[in-house]
Amino acid sequence: MPLTRYLESLAHRSVILLTLTPLPHSLRENYANRAVIISHMQPLATQSKRERQQTELRQQARYRVEFPVNCTGDYVATGTVYNLGLGGCKIMGAVRVTVDIGAILNLELHPPNMAPIQVHAATVRWTMEDDFGVDFLGMQESERDRLAQLIEQLAEEP
Repeated sequence: MPLTRYLESLAHRSVILLTLTPLPHSLRENYANRAVIISHMQPLATQSKRERQQTELRQQARYRVEFPVNCTGDYVATGTVYNLGLGGCKIMGAVRVTVDIGAILNLELHPPNMAPIQVHAATVRWTMEDDFGVDFLGMQESERDRLAQLIEQLAEEP
């Protein structure tokens, strides 16, 4: 989904949006009231091995989990989340993964004992045979708060 169309679909929802390329000034101005825009993250696919290793030292902790996820958008599938943090997750597909790096997905995470958490935009950062990693790009503030609450619970577990 092109970024402009995605931003237009937001209507008056609050989201946090991370972009892989700089946003044109006109887009930043038009959507500043609808989204917190953090722009220009370099894609892993274009980074050197050394840059990738530095990037992989994540700024947020990841936690081992195991719960279902539904993916729609550029890739439609169901799978299992095995590694979760505020910035993204690892998903294992039920079948061999055929998603491209850079694909934009909508995710519906189904953690136990919670209503599903909606991620309106996630980008695929890496793929292997039957799993792939995504970075969360856009989600409503209320969904982000629920994800943070889940992460806090995971951090407190022994």
